[in-house]
Amino acid sequence: MTKRFHPGRAAENGVTAALLAEAWLVGPSFILEAPWGGFLRTYGGDAAVPEATVAALGKEFRILNTGQKPYACCRGLHSSVEALLDVMREEGVKGEDVERMIVHGADRTVRQFAKRDVQTLLDAQFSMSYSLGVVAATGRAGLDEFFSTAHG
Repeated sequence: MTKRFHPGRAAENGVTAALLAEAWLVGPSFILEAPWGGFLRTYGGDAAVPEATVAALGKEFRILNTGQKPYACCRGLHSSVEALLDVMREEGVKGEDVERMIVHGADRTVRQFAKRDVQTLLDAQFSMSYSLGVVAATGRAGLDEFFSTAHG
């Protein structure tokens, strides 16, 4: 369940940083470009371009390039969910028409999404068979389809 914790923690850290700055707490002046352990050096190495981080500051807002997930399962399952929904819509296939589904994917896909013993919401959201099964049965993949079935 820590996956749900990540964005909340990031938001908390942002608010904390703003409050500390407002209280005049000072720290390193060069956290991005410091040659010893700065963010760019650590994660970008020689390819890092510090000037690029502020090139469009105040003009370009990257948050506008983000989006919301259309389905309540892991993003890695969305293409399969979308493909099934397309077939159901375009071919008029109903859940009761589906005898079995064969999904091809990389080894990583199998490792990440092969769970069949679904006991929790998180299990359901990371299970290919559950996700496609619930879509075939309901024609939807919203939070209700994952939450209600996984919790009984």
